[in-house]
Amino acid sequence: MAHLMSFYEILSLVSFTLLYMHCQLVFCLFEENKKPTYLEGRVGGYVVFNCPVEFPNDYPIPYNINWSKDGKLFYAWYGEDSSFTNQEYAGRVRLIDTHYGLGKASINLTSVREADTGWYECRMSYPNRSPQTTRNGTWFSLAVDGGTLLKIPPINQTVLEYESAFFPCSVKNPETMFVTWYKDGKILSTFSDLASRSVMGSDSGLLITPTLMTDFGVFECRVKNMIGEEEDAHAYLNVQYKAKVVYAPKEVFFAYGQQAILDCHFRSNPPLTNLRWEKDGILYDPYNNVFYKRNGSLFFSEVDDLHGGKYTCTPYNVLGTEGPSPIIKVLVQHPPEFTLKPKSVYIRKLGESVTMNCSAKDKHTNDDRSLIDWTRKDGIPLPFHRHTINGGNLTIENLTAHDRGIYTCAAINEAAKIETDAELMIETFSPKAPSNLTANSTKDSITIRWVQNYVRHGIKFSIWYRLSDSAEWRTHQVKSTTDYVSTNTTTKNVSAFSQLGPPRNVSIETRPDGFFVCWNSPDWGQQSLVVYVIRWYLEPEHILCGKAETTDNFYIIPEGLLENGVLYTLQVSSVSTSNYEAFGEELQIVTPQYGITQVITIGAIVILILLLCTGIILYFKRNLFATY
Repeated sequence: MAHLMSFYEILSLVSFTLLYMHCQLVFCLFEENKKPTYLEGRVGGYVVFNCPVEFPNDYPIPYNINWSKDGKLFYAWYGEDSSFTNQEYAGRVRLIDTHYGLGKASINLTSVREADTGWYECRMSYPNRSPQTTRNGTWFSLAVDGGTLLKIPPINQTVLEYESAFFPCSVKNPETMFVTWYKDGKILSTFSDLASRSVMGSDSGLLITPTLMTDFGVFECRVKNMIGEEEDAHAYLNVQYKAKVVYAPKEVFFAYGQQAILDCHFRSNPPLTNLRWEKDGILYDPYNNVFYKRNGSLFFSEVDDLHGGKYTCTPYNVLGTEGPSPIIKVLVQHPPEFTLKPKSVYIRKLGESVTMNCSAKDKHTNDDRSLIDWTRKDGIPLPFHRHTINGGNLTIENLTAHDRGIYTCAAINEAAKIETDAELMIETFSPKAPSNLTANSTKDSITIRWVQNYVRHGIKFSIWYRLSDSAEWRTHQVKSTTDYVSTNTTTKNVSAFSQLGPPRNVSIETRPDGFFVCWNSPDWGQQSLVVYVIRWYLEPEHILCGKAETTDNFYIIPEGLLENGVLYTLQVSSVSTSNYEAFGEELQIVTPQYGITQVITIGAIVILILLLCTGIILYFKRNLFATY
């Protein structure tokens, strides 16, 4: 019976073995029916192997990737932080991101060699299920065009700064072939510092020791034989280092009230992960109109005196930091202001000299440190050998017709630049005074005639007149609106005009709705009065801020047109029918500080309300305790 049982056991074992071999044969035949992918490459180039992943029942589960060549494993991937690469393929193979439209197990083989020719297989395994493998193997046939020169091309290198980097470049016949190394398309010898740290070995490989952060780039090996054939292959050198500051100015000037940026000039590979700022030795937390920019710089939206100080910046990456920057001293500089401005217009004759005065000082320190610079608005240089600048004043001698134009006085300090303009007009020809002046008077007008001794387009005449018992002369300008004929004798009818006096007894009164300005009518010439003009100027710059016209003897300047707590000069003039304008006296006013008054009033009201509420609460509490 025991012998019979042994026979049946042997029969069962043989049957199982035959069945297993049959299944394996079917499986192998099935895989052999899969068509392989045929690829081609060249020495020094790259090849992409597209291998899709097929999950059991189309449900994603953990998986491993195994790549083999001619039956030998050369690359395996076991997860995000675990992989294996054969020494022969080190630095030449990597997984490809899926966003390129390739399979999850696809790889890129770079620096292709002749020896890479062969059969490649991509196979998946699933460690958390049984069986661990499925029918998902993918076959590739790679044929490498070896060419005639290169044997082993250079390989991409990633090293830390100050470490060595080696690029192989093996040729088939060293006796008849010559190798030249290039960096970023230029022969290596043109980089003197890099060339001094580079050595080419007997096998034509390039050794760089030590590497610096400036060495990153593309290195190219060019091979040429004696009959002129040439091949090349390239590889990339990636030098990593701790984040470091490469430049820091000793002083930086910020303009008060303006925007400013404080930069930290650093280099980092891998990329920056953190940037730390310190001010006066303390960690700086941006506030008071200060913000971080994307690159780590500090952005000051409105600079004030509190932003001055000593700053340092320290960059970090995953490798660490080389340390903080040298101290950057930030000085808040107030823009200059003019203490003396040139006149708006200078009128000179040919051959004369002109001096335009200009000076400025530092608004904050009152130091006269501002640099005065004179230029022409049209960009023409100042006349050589005929101009001098002394103490900010520009003097031009022996004027010519070409000197006319607009001149700009610029006051410059470390913070800002301000400008003011002056126009120089040259009387190229001196007109002769008219002759044969005659005048006919009527009840309300005077007609004047004269002989024009100088004929030119655009000539204007000024008429001077005064009362017989008055020592003060007044002028009236006649606008030239027509072209004169070529005759020397000209008759000009002047529009009727009467002597007009200025407004009298001008006064200003502050009211809730603004500033009430009133005056009395002129003493004489009221019959020719057309309108009153009110002007107000901002002091001390004497800048015209606004003007208004009225036919009444009063005007209310709305409160919103004048700033609070500012000095203004106000002047009222009267205008006649002939456009003659008589100016009254100037008055200076200082607008009240409505903002401060309102704040004090509101604060007092709030305090009174709080005191009243406190009294009411205490009163009710006292009555409550008295009840109990």
